[in-house]
Amino acid sequence: MKQILIMMALLGLAACASPEKRPLVGADRDAHGCIGSAGYTWSETLQQCVRPWEVNK
Repeated sequence: MKQILIMMALLGLAACASPEKRPLVGADRDAHGCIGSAGYTWSETLQQCVRPWEVNK
């Protein structure tokens, strides 16, 4: 019986452990604040973050 209580306590503590810290999707901003994973790059001409395939239409 004592072993079962110890096992239950250990399982309870394991369940409370904090999960791994993973970087958020879209949290990869460059020096200008452009999100590279979303396809944005800095345009010197326009002075803003752009997606090249949208600008060259």
